[in-house]
Amino acid sequence: MVLGLPSSGSVILTTQLALNVPYNALYVQDDYRVTPKLSINYGFRYEHEPGIHERDNHYAVGLDPPSPIRPQRRQVRPSWAA
Repeated sequence: MVLGLPSSGSVILTTQLALNVPYNALYVQDDYRVTPKLSINYGFRYEHEPGIHERDNHYAVGLDPPSPIRPQRRQVRPSWAA
């Protein structure tokens, strides 16, 4: 149990994000009657969604750091071989 008054503290403030998710789609459809009892219905759909964008570049997805952590290249030798 801790007694007394706190001497310090901290608050984490998150950044406000202005996310934009653009989405474009096109759909074309047509019917073709071959005979009075047979008709063909066909269509084409195209969708394009480039991904999430943030207006002020405060959002990172799939971050790839420029300098990855590399293992040490020294060889481990036993203490008796020193």
